[in-house]
Amino acid sequence: MQSQFEMADLVREMRDLVARHRSGVFGVGAVIIGVYTPLDLAMGQMAGLPELVVGLVLQYAFLARVLDAPAGRWRLGSLMGSEFLAGLGTLLGLLLLVVPGLLIALRWSLSAAFVVKDEQRAYEALSSSRVATAACWRPLLTVFAIIFAIFGGGLVGTFAANDVYNAVLPQWAWALAQNVWQALFSLASWLTIAGAYRLISGRADELTEVFI
Repeated sequence: MQSQFEMADLVREMRDLVARHRSGVFGVGAVIIGVYTPLDLAMGQMAGLPELVVGLVLQYAFLARVLDAPAGRWRLGSLMGSEFLAGLGTLLGLLLLVVPGLLIALRWSLSAAFVVKDEQRAYEALSSSRVATAACWRPLLTVFAIIFAIFGGGLVGTFAANDVYNAVLPQWAWALAQNVWQALFSLASWLTIAGAYRLISGRADELTEVFI
């Protein structure tokens, strides 16, 4: 299953998803900010692990609703496995050469959608994502690059500003600002995954309102 589409098609699909599921998008963003911020304040650098678990659960729930996934047992283990293997493969690719690592990340970037929507296991989802993105990795690269430049840059910039101007604002304000950027980054990435999957699968049909 693969399909060629342009960047404009993907952006249009993402915009349509936001319009259809506006309450869900804002709701998930609010949960990210509302959970991550107190965790950061209470645990500092140790908050990474619980935030990872929360992020996986939110990603699964968000994709399940947006992609109208079948009700049933959640495959959180498969999602965690696919994310771990994709991250490991990307890291190995980056250690060898930067370009192979980026290509691996792109080709496996839709694995979460295949786990959630098609109920595939981790290795099956990675394989399906690799095949599905063969003809559309360029627009995916462009959109992800924009997301990293804007939202990733904002997140990194907030961390850097915190180190330099720590005394200017209370710590809770810095944590809040960082997690606003984190929420925007996560939501934009998940919308990209969902939009690309819908375009590739050809199932961009009318969906019912979710996260009411």
